[in-house]
Amino acid sequence: MSERGFCAKCGTPMQEGGNFCGKCGHRRSGVPAAKVPSKPERRPFALPVSAWTWREWTTICFACIALFGIWCGLTNQKAPETNPSAEQKTKASRSEDQEFDTRTRKLAPGFAGNDIEAIWTKLEEHRSQRDKGEFETSEEFRKRQAQESNQPLVGQTTRNSTLAFVVDPEYGDVKYNPDTRVLQKSLNAWNDSVGGEDVKTITVKSIEAPTIHTAGQNAFGVEAPIAIKSSTDYLLVLKRTETNRFRKDKYENPTGLATVNREEAKDVKDRVRTLVICKLVPPFSSDEKRTSEARLDDKQELGEDGPTERHWTRRCLHVTVLDIWFFDQGTGTILASARRP
Repeated sequence: MSERGFCAKCGTPMQEGGNFCGKCGHRRSGVPAAKVPSKPERRPFALPVSAWTWREWTTICFACIALFGIWCGLTNQKAPETNPSAEQKTKASRSEDQEFDTRTRKLAPGFAGNDIEAIWTKLEEHRSQRDKGEFETSEEFRKRQAQESNQPLVGQTTRNSTLAFVVDPEYGDVKYNPDTRVLQKSLNAWNDSVGGEDVKTITVKSIEAPTIHTAGQNAFGVEAPIAIKSSTDYLLVLKRTETNRFRKDKYENPTGLATVNREEAKDVKDRVRTLVICKLVPPFSSDEKRTSEARLDDKQELGEDGPTERHWTRRCLHVTVLDIWFFDQGTGTILASARRP
């Protein structure tokens, strides 16, 4: 039968207009075959992950580990330290911007305490704000004072902070008794007058100006060379009630005692320092000037520079003392306390 009505392969009648046999699927003669798309060319890097071999996986893993190690090394690289010991010492000694912790059992090596000069300067900047204003009520004044007491002075310190000042070793002696093995450090607390009030003062440090040499003249017109010396002294002015804070013998000349052997005493003696732990009290800071004229006819005034005229600028912090410690500034070891027996 013609291909128009029956399948040429199996003889089954085909539907009119159909291109394939409904039974065997044979294509009617004259119908073009469907185009089958060619498979794309596979490239090495286009392989699916499942097609990677264990060698490829191993290579990639090791490469990732190596790259990660290089990245960590670059990010953690530190600049070379030119002088670590000096840097550490400077960091340890700079504590002027922090409140002192009285619970400390060992100080940092090179401990220098708070900076009395910086604190005094900051307090003086606000001296005009300490007094009650003419148009300010008492309640407003109290609130303002309370707010200012919490304002920062130097770094994290405020007027309410506990401060610690290292006293210049010039103002005190260090002695060792080899028989008793006792190392003794004393501190000078002077009877003084500040602002017309009898007080006790502790000199923390003194800054000497260069000596000026000039000519002086006495009451009879006799001329002679004189020296003019000036200094700026930073003092702690103790409250009058401080007399009861220490035993009289230790208050007049607070003394620290430490039992050490002779070799330890030789090693530590030049490093012993005094630390005054205190809190500020009104009026917080003050200053005054004093002058001592040169006397040409006074033999006691004759020294290396001859008759000497002296000028003192006294910058004071008014404090209440909490304790006085004696410590080894090299190691930070606390040797003794003036308050504790």
